[in-house]
Amino acid sequence: MLRVWGRRSSFNVQKVMWLIGELDLAHEQIDAGGAFGGLDAGLPGDEPARPRACDQG
Repeated sequence: MLRVWGRRSSFNVQKVMWLIGELDLAHEQIDAGGAFGGLDAGLPGDEPARPRACDQG
């Protein structure tokens, strides 16, 4: 099953959802970004999405 992360109002997500619909694929759409948040956490095992300070010492 496909998992699509992003807002349905996002043009890129709309293109992906259109293709999924045309191909009749099983999917799950997860609202993320903007008012929904969720971008700081990232995917399990990923590095943080935002830069962070590191000790150069």
